[in-house]
Amino acid sequence: MKNEDKNKSFVPAIRFKGFTEDWEQRELDKISKKVTKKNKNLICNEVFTNSAEFGIISQNDYFDKAIANSENIDNYYIVENNDFVYNPRISTLAPFGPIRRNKLNKSGAMSPLYYVFKTFEVDAGYLEYYFKTNLWYSFMFLNGNTGARADRFAIRDEVFKKMPISMPQNITEQVNIGGFFSTLDNIVTLHQRKLEILRKLKKYYLQTMFATGGDTMPCLRFSGYSGEWVGKKLNNCVKHIHTGLNPRDNFKLNNGGSFFYVTIKNIIHGRLSFENCDRIDGKALQLVQKRSDLQVNDVLFSSIGRIGDCYVITEPPKNWNINESVFSIRPLDNVIAPYYLVAVLKTKKIIDTLTNSTTGSTFKSIKKAQLLDLEISTPTLPEQAQIGDFFQHLDTLLERYERVINLLQKMKQFYLQKMFP
Repeated sequence: MKNEDKNKSFVPAIRFKGFTEDWEQRELDKISKKVTKKNKNLICNEVFTNSAEFGIISQNDYFDKAIANSENIDNYYIVENNDFVYNPRISTLAPFGPIRRNKLNKSGAMSPLYYVFKTFEVDAGYLEYYFKTNLWYSFMFLNGNTGARADRFAIRDEVFKKMPISMPQNITEQVNIGGFFSTLDNIVTLHQRKLEILRKLKKYYLQTMFATGGDTMPCLRFSGYSGEWVGKKLNNCVKHIHTGLNPRDNFKLNNGGSFFYVTIKNIIHGRLSFENCDRIDGKALQLVQKRSDLQVNDVLFSSIGRIGDCYVITEPPKNWNINESVFSIRPLDNVIAPYYLVAVLKTKKIIDTLTNSTTGSTFKSIKKAQLLDLEISTPTLPEQAQIGDFFQHLDTLLERYERVINLLQKMKQFYLQKMFP
Protein backbone atom coordinates (compact mmCIF):
# COMPACT_ATOMS: atom_id res chain seq x y z
CA MET A 1 0.00 0.00 0.00
CA LYS A 2 1.34 3.43 -0.92
CA ASN A 3 2.23 5.83 1.89
CA GLU A 4 -0.09 8.46 0.46
CA ASP A 5 -2.98 6.01 0.80
CA LYS A 6 -1.95 5.01 4.32
CA ASN A 7 -1.90 8.61 5.47
CA LYS A 8 -5.12 9.58 3.72
CA SER A 9 -7.72 11.22 5.98
CA PHE A 10 -11.46 10.70 5.79
CA VAL A 11 -14.57 12.60 6.88
CA PRO A 12 -18.04 10.98 7.02
CA ALA A 13 -21.14 12.61 5.57
CA ILE A 14 -22.87 12.61 9.00
CA ARG A 15 -21.13 12.96 12.35
CA PHE A 16 -21.90 14.01 15.91
CA LYS A 17 -21.82 17.71 16.75
CA GLY A 18 -18.52 19.01 18.15
CA PHE A 19 -16.19 16.71 16.24
CA THR A 20 -14.25 18.31 13.40
CA GLU A 21 -10.94 16.42 13.24
CA ASP A 22 -10.10 14.46 10.13
CA TRP A 23 -10.41 10.72 10.41
CA GLU A 24 -7.38 8.49 9.90
CA GLN A 25 -6.75 5.13 8.31
CA ARG A 26 -4.86 2.49 10.26
CA GLU A 27 -3.97 -1.06 9.34
CA LEU A 28 -5.71 -3.78 11.35
CA ASP A 29 -2.43 -5.05 12.85
CA LYS A 30 -1.78 -1.57 14.30
CA ILE A 31 -4.92 -1.80 16.44
CA SER A 32 -5.17 -5.56 17.01
CA LYS A 33 -3.22 -8.71 17.76
CA LYS A 34 -4.03 -12.21 16.59
CA VAL A 35 -5.10 -14.62 19.34
CA THR A 36 -2.91 -17.74 19.36
CA LYS A 37 -3.78 -19.12 22.79
CA LYS A 38 -4.93 -22.71 22.36
CA ASN A 39 -7.52 -24.52 24.43
CA LYS A 40 -5.00 -26.78 26.13
CA ASN A 41 -6.31 -28.98 28.96
CA LEU A 42 -9.83 -28.04 27.84
CA ILE A 43 -9.90 -24.69 29.60
CA CYS A 44 -13.13 -24.01 27.69
CA ASN A 45 -15.67 -26.78 27.15
CA GLU A 46 -18.13 -24.62 25.21
CA VAL A 47 -17.57 -24.21 21.48
CA PHE A 48 -18.55 -20.99 19.72
CA THR A 49 -19.44 -20.41 16.10
CA ASN A 50 -19.56 -17.14 14.12
CA SER A 51 -22.82 -16.65 12.25
CA ALA A 52 -23.41 -13.84 9.75
CA GLU A 53 -26.98 -13.50 11.02
CA PHE A 54 -26.58 -14.06 14.78
CA GLY A 55 -22.94 -13.13 15.39
CA ILE A 56 -20.84 -15.16 17.82
CA ILE A 57 -23.08 -17.75 19.39
CA SER A 58 -22.76 -21.04 21.23
CA GLN A 59 -22.51 -23.92 18.79
CA ASN A 60 -25.19 -25.80 20.74
CA ASP A 61 -27.61 -22.88 20.35
CA TYR A 62 -26.89 -22.40 16.65
CA PHE A 63 -27.04 -26.04 15.53
CA ASP A 64 -29.23 -27.38 18.39
CA LYS A 65 -26.45 -29.86 19.01
CA ALA A 66 -22.68 -30.05 19.47
CA ILE A 67 -20.83 -30.31 16.15
CA ALA A 68 -17.27 -30.36 17.47
CA ASN A 69 -16.09 -33.33 19.51
CA SER A 70 -15.30 -32.10 23.03
CA GLU A 71 -12.31 -34.47 23.10
CA ASN A 72 -10.73 -32.81 20.05
CA ILE A 73 -11.00 -29.09 20.81
CA ASP A 74 -7.67 -28.67 22.58
CA ASN A 75 -6.32 -27.25 19.31
CA TYR A 76 -9.09 -24.62 19.15
CA TYR A 77 -8.44 -20.97 19.98
CA ILE A 78 -9.77 -19.45 23.20
CA VAL A 79 -12.11 -16.55 22.42
CA GLU A 80 -12.56 -14.15 25.32
CA ASN A 81 -15.20 -11.47 25.79
CA ASN A 82 -14.83 -8.57 23.28
CA ASP A 83 -12.46 -10.57 21.06
CA PHE A 84 -13.23 -10.36 17.32
CA VAL A 85 -13.56 -13.39 15.04
CA TYR A 86 -13.35 -13.57 11.26
CA ASN A 87 -15.20 -16.50 9.71
CA PRO A 88 -14.11 -17.14 6.10
CA ARG A 89 -17.38 -18.88 5.23
CA ILE A 90 -19.22 -16.71 2.70
CA SER A 91 -22.96 -16.23 2.32
CA THR A 92 -25.50 -13.78 0.93
CA LEU A 93 -25.36 -11.81 4.19
CA ALA A 94 -21.56 -11.91 4.31
CA PRO A 95 -20.04 -12.11 0.81
CA PHE A 96 -16.49 -12.16 2.23
CA GLY A 97 -17.33 -13.83 5.53
CA PRO A 98 -18.51 -12.14 8.75
CA ILE A 99 -16.29 -10.36 11.30
CA ARG A 100 -18.11 -10.32 14.63
CA ARG A 101 -17.37 -9.37 18.25
CA ASN A 102 -17.85 -11.75 21.18
CA LYS A 103 -20.55 -10.13 23.32
CA LEU A 104 -21.55 -13.25 25.27
CA ASN A 105 -19.70 -12.12 28.43
CA LYS A 106 -17.92 -15.47 28.56
CA SER A 107 -15.07 -17.31 26.91
CA GLY A 108 -15.34 -20.21 24.51
CA ALA A 109 -13.38 -22.33 22.06
CA MET A 110 -13.29 -21.45 18.37
CA SER A 111 -12.15 -23.53 15.41
CA PRO A 112 -8.63 -22.78 14.11
CA LEU A 113 -10.24 -22.15 10.71
CA TYR A 114 -11.25 -18.76 12.12
CA TYR A 115 -9.00 -15.72 12.62
CA VAL A 116 -9.37 -14.44 16.20
CA PHE A 117 -7.97 -11.08 17.30
CA LYS A 118 -7.92 -8.70 20.26
CA THR A 119 -8.05 -4.94 19.75
CA PHE A 120 -6.34 -1.97 21.38
CA GLU A 121 -6.31 1.80 20.82
CA VAL A 122 -9.77 1.58 19.27
CA ASP A 123 -13.27 1.39 20.74
CA ALA A 124 -14.58 -2.16 20.33
CA GLY A 125 -18.12 -0.90 19.80
CA TYR A 126 -17.02 1.34 16.95
CA LEU A 127 -15.05 -1.44 15.28
CA GLU A 128 -17.96 -3.86 15.65
CA TYR A 129 -20.19 -1.66 13.50
CA TYR A 130 -17.41 -0.74 11.10
CA PHE A 131 -17.30 -4.42 10.16
CA LYS A 132 -21.06 -4.32 9.52
CA THR A 133 -20.46 -1.83 6.69
CA ASN A 134 -19.11 -2.85 3.29
CA LEU A 135 -16.13 -0.48 3.51
CA TRP A 136 -13.67 -3.36 3.93
CA TYR A 137 -15.08 -5.42 1.07
CA SER A 138 -12.89 -3.87 -1.62
CA PHE A 139 -9.74 -4.81 0.30
CA MET A 140 -10.91 -8.41 0.58
CA PHE A 141 -11.90 -8.54 -3.08
CA LEU A 142 -8.48 -7.28 -4.21
CA ASN A 143 -6.40 -9.35 -1.82
CA GLY A 144 -8.16 -12.72 -1.51
CA ASN A 145 -10.20 -15.25 -3.45
CA THR A 146 -12.87 -17.90 -2.94
CA GLY A 147 -10.21 -20.61 -2.69
CA ALA A 148 -10.71 -24.29 -3.39
CA ARG A 149 -14.14 -24.31 -1.76
CA ALA A 150 -16.85 -22.14 -3.28
CA ASP A 151 -18.36 -21.43 0.13
CA ARG A 152 -15.12 -20.25 1.75
CA PHE A 153 -13.07 -17.11 1.18
CA ALA A 154 -9.30 -17.50 1.16
CA ILE A 155 -6.96 -14.78 2.41
CA ARG A 156 -3.60 -15.20 4.13
CA ASP A 157 -3.31 -13.99 7.72
CA GLU A 158 -0.37 -11.74 6.83
CA VAL A 159 -2.51 -10.04 4.20
CA PHE A 160 -5.70 -9.91 6.27
CA LYS A 161 -4.08 -8.02 9.11
CA LYS A 162 -2.97 -5.27 6.70
CA MET A 163 -6.61 -4.33 6.10
CA PRO A 164 -7.00 -0.50 6.30
CA ILE A 165 -9.53 0.69 8.89
CA SER A 166 -10.91 4.24 8.71
CA MET A 167 -11.62 5.65 12.16
CA PRO A 168 -11.96 8.90 14.12
CA GLN A 169 -8.79 10.01 15.87
CA ASN A 170 -10.89 11.04 18.86
CA ILE A 171 -11.81 7.99 20.96
CA THR A 172 -14.93 9.80 22.25
CA GLU A 173 -16.27 10.06 18.72
CA GLN A 174 -15.65 6.34 18.26
CA VAL A 175 -17.55 5.59 21.48
CA ASN A 176 -20.46 7.79 20.40
CA ILE A 177 -20.75 6.04 17.04
CA GLY A 178 -20.64 2.57 18.57
CA GLY A 179 -23.14 3.59 21.25
CA PHE A 180 -25.52 5.06 18.67
CA PHE A 181 -25.70 1.84 16.66
CA SER A 182 -25.89 -0.27 19.81
CA THR A 183 -28.93 1.75 20.92
CA LEU A 184 -30.55 1.27 17.51
CA ASP A 185 -29.98 -2.49 17.73
CA ASN A 186 -31.45 -2.58 21.24
CA ILE A 187 -34.59 -0.77 20.04
CA VAL A 188 -34.95 -3.22 17.13
CA THR A 189 -34.52 -6.17 19.49
CA LEU A 190 -37.15 -4.77 21.86
CA HIS A 191 -39.67 -4.39 19.04
CA GLN A 192 -38.84 -7.87 17.71
CA ARG A 193 -39.54 -9.36 21.14
CA LYS A 194 -42.87 -7.54 21.32
CA LEU A 195 -43.70 -8.75 17.82
CA GLU A 196 -42.91 -12.34 18.78
CA ILE A 197 -45.11 -12.04 21.88
CA LEU A 198 -47.99 -10.77 19.73
CA ARG A 199 -47.53 -13.64 17.29
CA LYS A 200 -47.66 -16.15 20.14
CA LEU A 201 -50.75 -14.44 21.55
CA LYS A 202 -52.49 -14.63 18.19
CA LYS A 203 -51.62 -18.32 17.88
CA TYR A 204 -52.96 -18.94 21.38
CA TYR A 205 -56.22 -17.11 20.71
CA LEU A 206 -56.71 -18.91 17.39
CA GLN A 207 -56.48 -22.17 19.35
CA THR A 208 -58.83 -21.19 22.17
CA MET A 209 -61.44 -18.80 20.74
CA PHE A 210 -62.97 -21.22 18.22
CA ALA A 211 -65.00 -24.36 18.75
CA THR A 212 -63.02 -27.31 17.40
CA GLY A 213 -63.40 -31.05 17.07
CA GLY A 214 -66.64 -32.23 18.62
CA ASP A 215 -66.96 -29.15 20.84
CA THR A 216 -69.89 -26.82 20.34
CA MET A 217 -68.37 -23.92 22.32
CA PRO A 218 -64.84 -22.48 22.50
CA CYS A 219 -62.57 -22.58 25.57
CA LEU A 220 -62.28 -18.79 25.66
CA ARG A 221 -65.15 -16.44 24.93
CA PHE A 222 -66.07 -12.77 25.22
CA SER A 223 -68.41 -12.02 28.12
CA GLY A 224 -72.09 -11.60 27.34
CA TYR A 225 -72.34 -14.50 24.90
CA SER A 226 -73.76 -17.93 25.53
CA GLY A 227 -75.25 -20.80 23.60
CA GLU A 228 -73.75 -23.42 21.35
CA TRP A 229 -72.01 -22.71 18.09
CA VAL A 230 -73.36 -24.20 14.88
CA GLY A 231 -71.32 -26.14 12.34
CA LYS A 232 -71.90 -25.08 8.73
CA LYS A 233 -70.41 -25.92 5.38
CA LEU A 234 -68.62 -22.93 3.87
CA ASN A 235 -70.85 -23.47 0.82
CA ASN A 236 -73.80 -22.34 2.96
CA CYS A 237 -71.98 -19.25 4.26
CA VAL A 238 -70.83 -17.63 1.03
CA LYS A 239 -72.48 -16.28 -2.09
CA HIS A 240 -69.72 -17.57 -4.35
CA ILE A 241 -66.00 -18.36 -4.68
CA HIS A 242 -64.29 -17.10 -7.82
CA THR A 243 -60.75 -16.87 -9.18
CA GLY A 244 -59.23 -14.51 -11.69
CA LEU A 245 -57.70 -15.41 -15.04
CA ASN A 246 -54.13 -15.43 -16.28
CA PRO A 247 -54.08 -12.98 -19.19
CA ARG A 248 -52.08 -13.79 -22.27
CA ASP A 249 -48.44 -12.71 -22.17
CA ASN A 250 -49.00 -9.90 -24.65
CA PHE A 251 -51.35 -8.27 -22.14
CA LYS A 252 -48.79 -8.31 -19.35
CA LEU A 253 -46.86 -5.08 -18.96
CA ASN A 254 -44.72 -5.43 -15.82
CA ASN A 255 -43.48 -1.85 -15.94
CA GLY A 256 -45.94 0.05 -18.11
CA GLY A 257 -49.37 -1.34 -17.29
CA SER A 258 -51.92 0.91 -15.64
CA PHE A 259 -53.56 -1.76 -13.47
CA PHE A 260 -52.25 -3.91 -10.61
CA TYR A 261 -52.43 -7.66 -11.12
CA VAL A 262 -52.57 -9.30 -7.69
CA THR A 263 -51.14 -12.79 -7.19
CA ILE A 264 -50.38 -14.88 -4.08
CA LYS A 265 -47.06 -13.05 -3.64
CA ASN A 266 -49.00 -9.86 -2.86
CA ILE A 267 -51.06 -11.36 0.01
CA ILE A 268 -48.77 -11.52 3.03
CA HIS A 269 -49.92 -12.25 6.60
CA GLY A 270 -53.35 -10.67 6.25
CA ARG A 271 -52.18 -7.68 4.22
CA LEU A 272 -52.29 -6.74 0.58
CA SER A 273 -49.02 -5.37 -0.74
CA PHE A 274 -48.70 -3.73 -4.14
CA GLU A 275 -44.90 -3.71 -3.82
CA ASN A 276 -43.40 -5.65 -6.75
CA CYS A 277 -46.91 -6.18 -8.07
CA ASP A 278 -47.27 -7.10 -11.75
CA ARG A 279 -49.14 -4.66 -13.97
CA ILE A 280 -51.47 -5.29 -16.87
CA ASP A 281 -53.17 -3.14 -19.47
CA GLY A 282 -56.85 -2.25 -19.77
CA LYS A 283 -57.83 -5.09 -22.10
CA ALA A 284 -56.38 -7.69 -19.77
CA LEU A 285 -58.13 -6.10 -16.79
CA GLN A 286 -61.48 -6.36 -18.58
CA LEU A 287 -60.87 -10.06 -19.19
CA VAL A 288 -59.99 -10.94 -15.60
CA GLN A 289 -62.79 -8.75 -14.22
CA LYS A 290 -65.36 -10.78 -16.15
CA ARG A 291 -64.17 -13.79 -14.15
CA SER A 292 -63.76 -12.44 -10.60
CA ASP A 293 -65.77 -9.18 -10.20
CA LEU A 294 -64.37 -8.03 -6.82
CA GLN A 295 -66.03 -5.77 -4.27
CA VAL A 296 -65.57 -4.48 -0.72
CA ASN A 297 -65.71 -7.19 2.03
CA ASP A 298 -64.75 -9.97 -0.36
CA VAL A 299 -62.11 -12.23 1.21
CA LEU A 300 -59.03 -13.00 -0.87
CA PHE A 301 -57.57 -16.44 -0.16
CA SER A 302 -54.29 -17.83 -1.55
CA SER A 303 -54.84 -21.27 -3.04
CA ILE A 304 -51.25 -22.15 -4.00
CA GLY A 305 -48.04 -22.20 -1.98
CA ARG A 306 -48.78 -20.25 1.22
CA ILE A 307 -52.26 -21.71 1.42
CA GLY A 308 -54.53 -19.81 3.77
CA ASP A 309 -53.13 -16.29 3.56
CA CYS A 310 -56.20 -14.06 3.61
CA TYR A 311 -57.11 -10.44 3.07
CA VAL A 312 -60.43 -8.58 3.37
CA ILE A 313 -60.94 -6.00 0.64
CA THR A 314 -61.51 -2.65 2.37
CA GLU A 315 -61.68 -0.27 -0.61
CA PRO A 316 -63.28 -0.61 -4.05
CA PRO A 317 -60.70 -2.36 -6.28
CA LYS A 318 -60.99 0.06 -9.17
CA ASN A 319 -57.53 -0.42 -10.68
CA TRP A 320 -56.59 -4.01 -9.82
CA ASN A 321 -57.72 -7.61 -9.93
CA ILE A 322 -56.54 -11.13 -9.14
CA ASN A 323 -55.12 -14.08 -11.01
CA GLU A 324 -56.12 -17.72 -10.82
CA SER A 325 -53.91 -18.48 -7.79
CA VAL A 326 -56.20 -16.36 -5.60
CA PHE A 327 -59.79 -17.16 -4.58
CA SER A 328 -62.23 -14.32 -3.95
CA ILE A 329 -64.80 -15.42 -1.38
CA ARG A 330 -67.97 -13.35 -0.99
CA PRO A 331 -69.56 -13.92 2.46
CA LEU A 332 -73.34 -14.04 2.69
CA ASP A 333 -74.78 -11.07 4.54
CA ASN A 334 -76.39 -11.96 7.87
CA VAL A 335 -74.65 -15.35 7.83
CA ILE A 336 -70.95 -14.79 8.34
CA ALA A 337 -68.83 -11.69 9.07
CA PRO A 338 -65.83 -11.17 6.72
CA TYR A 339 -63.19 -10.75 9.44
CA TYR A 340 -64.55 -13.70 11.38
CA LEU A 341 -64.26 -15.79 8.22
CA VAL A 342 -60.64 -14.70 7.82
CA ALA A 343 -59.89 -15.65 11.43
CA VAL A 344 -61.56 -19.06 11.30
CA LEU A 345 -59.75 -19.89 8.04
CA LYS A 346 -56.46 -19.39 9.92
CA THR A 347 -57.24 -21.83 12.73
CA LYS A 348 -55.13 -24.96 13.01
CA LYS A 349 -58.08 -27.23 12.31
CA ILE A 350 -58.84 -25.56 8.97
CA ILE A 351 -55.19 -25.20 7.94
CA ASP A 352 -54.53 -28.88 8.73
CA THR A 353 -57.64 -29.93 6.81
CA LEU A 354 -56.60 -27.91 3.76
CA THR A 355 -52.96 -28.96 3.94
CA ASN A 356 -53.86 -32.65 4.10
CA SER A 357 -56.06 -32.32 1.04
CA THR A 358 -53.66 -30.36 -1.19
CA THR A 359 -52.67 -31.59 -4.62
CA GLY A 360 -49.52 -31.13 -6.67
CA SER A 361 -45.91 -32.16 -6.05
CA THR A 362 -43.98 -28.92 -6.55
CA PHE A 363 -46.59 -26.28 -5.74
CA LYS A 364 -49.30 -27.46 -3.36
CA SER A 365 -52.76 -26.18 -4.24
CA ILE A 366 -56.40 -26.61 -3.30
CA LYS A 367 -59.54 -26.69 -5.39
CA LYS A 368 -62.67 -24.59 -5.08
CA ALA A 369 -64.70 -27.68 -4.17
CA GLN A 370 -62.41 -28.35 -1.20
CA LEU A 371 -63.03 -24.87 0.16
CA LEU A 372 -66.78 -25.12 -0.28
CA ASP A 373 -66.82 -28.45 1.55
CA LEU A 374 -65.09 -27.05 4.66
CA GLU A 375 -67.11 -27.19 7.85
CA ILE A 376 -66.70 -24.20 10.14
CA SER A 377 -68.19 -23.43 13.54
CA THR A 378 -70.23 -20.23 13.73
CA PRO A 379 -71.66 -18.26 16.65
CA THR A 380 -74.22 -15.46 16.29
CA LEU A 381 -73.34 -12.55 14.00
CA PRO A 382 -72.64 -10.10 16.89
CA GLU A 383 -70.19 -12.57 18.45
CA GLN A 384 -68.63 -13.21 15.04
CA ALA A 385 -68.18 -9.47 14.56
CA GLN A 386 -66.48 -9.04 17.95
CA ILE A 387 -64.14 -11.98 17.32
CA GLY A 388 -63.33 -10.67 13.84
CA ASP A 389 -62.65 -7.16 15.18
CA PHE A 390 -60.37 -8.61 17.86
CA PHE A 391 -58.19 -10.45 15.35
CA GLN A 392 -58.25 -7.50 12.97
CA HIS A 393 -56.88 -5.35 15.80
CA LEU A 394 -54.19 -7.95 16.53
CA ASP A 395 -53.20 -7.99 12.85
CA THR A 396 -53.01 -4.18 12.84
CA LEU A 397 -50.64 -4.26 15.82
CA LEU A 398 -48.53 -6.94 14.16
CA GLU A 399 -48.32 -4.90 10.97
CA ARG A 400 -47.38 -1.79 12.94
CA TYR A 401 -44.50 -3.50 14.72
CA GLU A 402 -43.30 -5.06 11.47
CA ARG A 403 -43.29 -1.64 9.80
CA VAL A 404 -41.42 -0.03 12.71
CA ILE A 405 -38.80 -2.80 12.67
CA ASN A 406 -38.41 -2.46 8.91
CA LEU A 407 -38.05 1.32 9.25
CA LEU A 408 -35.45 0.99 12.02
CA GLN A 409 -33.45 -1.50 9.96
CA LYS A 410 -33.52 0.85 6.98
CA MET A 411 -32.42 3.71 9.24
CA LYS A 412 -29.53 1.60 10.48
CA GLN A 413 -28.39 0.82 6.93
CA PHE A 414 -28.64 4.50 6.01
CA TYR A 415 -26.50 5.59 8.97
CA LEU A 416 -24.00 2.79 8.35
CA GLN A 417 -23.51 4.30 4.90
CA LYS A 418 -23.33 7.89 6.08
CA MET A 419 -21.47 7.76 9.42
CA PHE A 420 -18.44 5.93 8.07
CA PRO A 421 -16.30 7.49 5.30
